[in-house]
Amino acid sequence: MSEPDITPVPDAGDATAPATPTAPGPAIDRRTLSALLDTWGGFLDAGLPSLVFVVVYTATGRSLRTALIVAVAATLVLGVVRLVRRDKLSSIATGVFGMAVSAVLAWKTGQPRNVFALGILLNATFFVGYLISVVVRWPLIGVIVGLARNDGFAWRRDPNMLSAYSRATLIWVAMFVVRLSIQVPLYLTNHVGALGAVRVGLGWPLTILTLVGTFVVLRASVGPTAWAGLRDDLVKVFTGAVEPRTFANAVRKSDDPKA
Repeated sequence: MSEPDITPVPDAGDATAPATPTAPGPAIDRRTLSALLDTWGGFLDAGLPSLVFVVVYTATGRSLRTALIVAVAATLVLGVVRLVRRDKLSSIATGVFGMAVSAVLAWKTGQPRNVFALGILLNATFFVGYLISVVVRWPLIGVIVGLARNDGFAWRRDPNMLSAYSRATLIWVAMFVVRLSIQVPLYLTNHVGALGAVRVGLGWPLTILTLVGTFVVLRASVGPTAWAGLRDDLVKVFTGAVEPRTFANAVRKSDDPKA
């Protein structure tokens, strides 16, 4: 009679049991998307005064003065609403300041289309800056995330991360290209109504799509273990939950051979 097989079966909690490969987390989950929508929803508010300007400008028989007054008033009301919602004060101030500058520019020049000139100029500036950062191999998404994570510029020593941040930065370049390719022709041909609609359509929705693309690209470029921590840090960076460290600290961090 043969002896019974007494080979031990590894217990689920046994440290000697073969480890099950960790499944990579998704690029965007519901919690992450909700956090991004809550934070970047302010961009939707920022586009509404421009739309209000177009509606009032058209309804009043192209009264520039009335349209500007109502648009500025709408901006102030939205600012109060955002204060009640406890949005970041810097974001609110930027929105109010931007609308004020745009209103002054349109009033001084007598050109309604100049309500949108500042936004177009900013997009052009960002387009050039982000594109140059990729060309010189200092992708801005990497710089921003590295500073916020207190990694300095150590990520530049990792070819994989340098490539990943470059691709992520190019997604933002593409966003600015889309905006400029539509807004500049409308501005040059003086299509004020279309500029207002496009300002809203290519503002908050396109920014959210770009953020999702950023997460997807970075998720595909790192392993499952690294992604878990990186995703949480990305959420903090893009929702303003952390502030980037100083440039000097980043330089010291990147120069430290132990970093």
